[in-house]
Amino acid sequence: MIGMLEGVLRRPKTVFVLMLALLVAGVFSYINIPKEDSPDIDVPVFYVSIAQQGISPEDAERLLVRPMETELRGLDGLKEITAIASEGHAGIVLEFDISFDKDEALADVRDKVDAAKGELPADAEEPTISETNFALVPTITITLSGNVPERTLYQHARRLKDQIEAIDTVRSADLKGHREELLEVLIDAKKLESYAITQQELLTSLSNNNQLVPAGYIDGGQGRFNVKVPGLVESALDVYSLPIKQAGEGVVTLSDVANIRRTFKDADSYTRVNGNPAIALDVTKRIGTNIIENNIAIRAVVDEATKDWPETIKVDYMIDMSSNIFEVLGSLQSSIMTAIFLVMILVLAALGLRSALLVGLAIPTSFMVGFLILSGIGYTVNIMVMFGLVLTVGMLVDGAIVMVEYADRKVHEGMEDREAYIRAAKLMFWPIVSSTATTLVAFLPMLLWPGVAGEFMSYLPIMVIIVLSAALLTAMVFLPVTGGIFAVTTHWMERNAAWLLAALFGVASIFPALAILGIQPGTPDFMEQLGAAPMSFLGALGIGAGVALLSYLVLNPFVRWRRARAARQVEAENQKPVKRFRSVTFVSLAFEFVAVGFAAYFAYFLVTNRPPVIVDNVNAVFGYVAGLAQPLAVLTHPIALDVGFFLTVVALTIVAVWAGYRAISPVVHLLEWVFDEIRMFFGFGSRNGGAKSDKPEELQFDANTVKGLTGLYVRHLKLLAGNPIGNILTIAAVLGTCLLILNAFGSNSTGVEFFVDEEPDQAVVMVSARGNMSAAESLEIVKQVEAEILQTEGIQNVITSAFPPGGGSGPQFIGGVQDKPADVIGEMTLELAKYCCRRKYVEIVADIKERTADIPGIKVETRKIEGGPPTGKDLQLEVKSTDYDTMVAQVARIRDHLDQMEHLMDQEDGRPLPGIEWQITIDREQAGRYQAGIGSVGNMVQLVTNGVLIGKYRPTDSEDEVDIRVRLPADERTLDRFDQLRLQTPLGLVPIANFIDRSPEQKVSSITRRDGLYSMMVKATVDKTAIDAEG
Repeated sequence: MIGMLEGVLRRPKTVFVLMLALLVAGVFSYINIPKEDSPDIDVPVFYVSIAQQGISPEDAERLLVRPMETELRGLDGLKEITAIASEGHAGIVLEFDISFDKDEALADVRDKVDAAKGELPADAEEPTISETNFALVPTITITLSGNVPERTLYQHARRLKDQIEAIDTVRSADLKGHREELLEVLIDAKKLESYAITQQELLTSLSNNNQLVPAGYIDGGQGRFNVKVPGLVESALDVYSLPIKQAGEGVVTLSDVANIRRTFKDADSYTRVNGNPAIALDVTKRIGTNIIENNIAIRAVVDEATKDWPETIKVDYMIDMSSNIFEVLGSLQSSIMTAIFLVMILVLAALGLRSALLVGLAIPTSFMVGFLILSGIGYTVNIMVMFGLVLTVGMLVDGAIVMVEYADRKVHEGMEDREAYIRAAKLMFWPIVSSTATTLVAFLPMLLWPGVAGEFMSYLPIMVIIVLSAALLTAMVFLPVTGGIFAVTTHWMERNAAWLLAALFGVASIFPALAILGIQPGTPDFMEQLGAAPMSFLGALGIGAGVALLSYLVLNPFVRWRRARAARQVEAENQKPVKRFRSVTFVSLAFEFVAVGFAAYFAYFLVTNRPPVIVDNVNAVFGYVAGLAQPLAVLTHPIALDVGFFLTVVALTIVAVWAGYRAISPVVHLLEWVFDEIRMFFGFGSRNGGAKSDKPEELQFDANTVKGLTGLYVRHLKLLAGNPIGNILTIAAVLGTCLLILNAFGSNSTGVEFFVDEEPDQAVVMVSARGNMSAAESLEIVKQVEAEILQTEGIQNVITSAFPPGGGSGPQFIGGVQDKPADVIGEMTLELAKYCCRRKYVEIVADIKERTADIPGIKVETRKIEGGPPTGKDLQLEVKSTDYDTMVAQVARIRDHLDQMEHLMDQEDGRPLPGIEWQITIDREQAGRYQAGIGSVGNMVQLVTNGVLIGKYRPTDSEDEVDIRVRLPADERTLDRFDQLRLQTPLGLVPIANFIDRSPEQKVSSITRRDGLYSMMVKATVDKTAIDAEG
C-alpha cells in the first residue's frame, strides 16, 4: 500500500490534473445537483381511499372496510393495517416492513383491491391507492384573494392550476378553499302536484334521459358507417329541455316544474389568507427534482399568467420551502468559508503561509469531491446532507494538518520539499487512515438504524463517510503533490522576486498610459479604439516595459538586502543561547489548579450575575461598530450581544488564570525550594537531576527548551507521563471526571428527545369546539381566533381553514398535522417572520394563548411544524377491543385519569364527539304493506339533504365534470319536510311518514380499526415549561 502510494505521488502532474478535474466536476455537480428540503424516502405506507356519497361511519365500517380488510390482510410483508370509517368515506392505511420493495408491494396492493371491489356496494366510487414519501409535501403555496365573485376567482385559480401543472418539475397543484361546481335542479312541489307528477316520476324520467346509448355501426357490404345516438346531457340547455311527462299533445319539461341553475356545492370548508377569503394552490414537486429551480419556474409561470389579471385579484406566495434551502445553503457556505479562514489563521500562526494555504485547500477539495460522489450515486442535497456537511467541517482537516505539519518540520530540518511531503505521506499514512477509520466506524451503526427514522437519518452517516473518505484522499494524495508544486513555485518566485514585481508594475502602468494617450480602458468600444490608434498601443507597451525595467533596477538591491538581512537574522538566532524554562512540578501543578478554580468561579460569577459594567460596555462597543456600516447592523441583535458578552467573559477568565498564578508564584517557588532541600537532605538528589541518557546529545530532547504553548504542554506532559505518580494521578483524574459527569447527568437529566428542539419557521394553531355546528358557524368562531393571531407580533402570514367538527379528519401523512384532535373546527398555518426579526417561538405561543384565553367555548392548541420524521404527541396510548362500547367506556376511564395528572396538557381521545345525528328507521313490514322499496325512500330523503345525483356533464368552459343534482329549495329542506314527503307506489301516493320513524342518536364521526380490532387513541403533551420551572 505504501509503495503504491509513493508510486502515485511520484507522478505529480497526473495527480494535480486529476485534482483540478475533480474540483471542476464537483463545482458543476454542486450547481446542478437537485436540492430539496426533506430526503427522498419511500415510507412503507400506502393509503387506500374509498368514497361513497352519504354512507354513515357504521355502514362504511361494515360494507367498505371489512371486505377490504379481509383481502388486504394476506399481503406479504404487511406490518400493520389501520382502517378509518367516516361519513361518506373509508380509508385504509397499510404499513409494511421498511425493507419492502415499493413497486412489488404497490402491485400486490392493487391486485388485492381489485379482488375486493366486487364486494363493495354498487354506489361506491373507484378505490384509489396513494403512496407516502417525505419529499411529497407542498414546496410553495400560492394564494388568490380579492373582492371578486367566487366563480371568477375559481376560474382564474383553475386556469392557473393547469398552467402550473404543465411545468415538467411539478407533480401536482392542489386547490384548497374552493367549492366544486354543481348544476342544481330545484323542484317546485306545487307545480309537480299541478301537473300530477310525483317526485319519483321526475327522478326516473331524468335518469332515463341521461344515458349513454351504444348504437354500434352498419356494414352493408358497400361501406361501413357508425351510428351515433347522443343520449348524454352535454350542456345546461339539454337539462332544461328534458321531458318529464306527456299531457295530451304537450310535453312537460324540467324547466316547467323546476328552477335550474349552475352554482356551487354547499360549502363544507372555508379558506382564508391573512383575514380575507381566498383560494390556495399547494404545489408539490416531482421526486428528485431541484426545489429551488422548481419554485423559480413556478414563480415565473405565475407572474406571466397573472400580469393581465384584474387588479382586484391579489396573488401571494407563501410557505416557500426553497427559501429554507437558500438559508441552509448560505449557512453552509458561510460555515465553510469561516472554517477555512479560522483553520488558515491557526495554521498560519503555527506553521506558516504555505502550510495554511494547503490545509485551507483541503476543505473545498473534500467537499467538491463529496458532492461529485453524491451526485454520482443519485442522491439529492437535503437538510440531512447539509447537517452532515456542517458536521464534517471540523473533522476533515485533521489528517491534512498532521501530514502538512510533519512535512513542514522535515523541510525545516533541511529535507528537499517534494521529498518531505512524500515522506510525510508515507509515514503518516497508517496513522491518518486509522484515525479516519475510527471516526467512520463511529457513524456506521447509524446505517443500521431500523424503521423510517433510520432511513431518514441514514443520509447523515452516508454524507460523513463520503466527505471523510474524500478528505483522506485529499490529505494522502492531493496535498503532498500540491505541497511539492507550491514549494517549487515558491522557491522560483523567491529567486525571481525582483523580476516578478517589476513585471507586475509594468503591466499595471499600461492602462494609465493608454488613458493618457486617449484610449479609455473599460469602455464598450475599447477594442475599436486600439484598432484605430495602433501607435498609441505600442507606445503604452513601451511605457510599460520602461516602468518594468526601472522597477527592476530599484527593487533588485532591496530584494538582495532583504535576503541578506533574513540570513543574518537566522544566523543570529542560531547563535543565541538556548533559553531554559522552569520545570513543572506537582507543587506548581497543584497551585495551577487553584488558579484555574479561582478563574472558573470568577467566570461563573460573571455569567450568573451579568455585571452591568460589562454588559453596558459590550453593548456600547457593538452599537458603535454597528453604526459604522449597514451590514454591521446585525451586531445589535440580542444573540450577537450575548456572544460579545461571553467572549468578554472568556477573555477575563484567561486574564484571571494568569493573574492568579502570578500572584501565588512566590509561594510556589518557596515550596519547590523547600522540597528540593528535603530531597537533598535525604539523599534523593534534586528534582532536575537523574540518570544520564545514553543517546547522543543531538538526539536528546529537553522539554525545558521548548517555547510558547507547545513548551507549556510538553512540560506538563513530561511530569504526568514520565512519572509513576503522574500516571496514577492522570488515570484517577480521568476516571473521576467520567464518574462526575455520569453522576451529574443522572441527577440533573433533562430527558431524551427524538429530534432537536429548534426554533421553527412555521406553526399550526388548531381551534377545537364541540356540537352540531355547520361550516359557516365554525368559520365565525375561527375568525375570532384569527383576528387575535393577526395582531400577534412576529407572524408574517396566516392561512386559515374552517370546517365542521370532524371535517378536518382524514389521513395524517407526512406534511400534515400529526395527532389532529377529532373536534378541530379550524386550522391556521402560521408563517413566522424571519428569525432575526422576531421574538422567540415560545413567546409568540404564550401571546397567542393569552389573547385567545377569553374566547368562550373553544380550546386553542399551538404546535410547531416538527423537524425530521413526525412523532406526534409525547404520550400516546392505544386501546383495542373486539367490542366497540366496552372500548369507549375504558377510554373514558383512562382519560379521566390523565386529566388529573400534573404536567400534562392538550389531552385528547378518540371517543365520539358530543352531538346528534338524525336516524330515519324504516318499518320494513309496514313499508311492505304499501309496496314501498328502501331505495325509493332513500331517493326521497336525499331530496331534503344533498340532493339526488341524476348524472354528470362536462361544460364547454370547464375541464371537470359537473354533477347534476335534484333537490328541494333551501326553505323546504327542513326536518319537518321528511313527514311531508310522499312516495309513488302501486297503491298510489303514500306519505313516507306512515312507515318511517325519525329519532336523534349519538353522532359517531369515525370508527377506527387496527389489525381487525376496534381501536382508540388517548394522547397528551408533556408541559415541559412547568417541569423545567419545578426542576
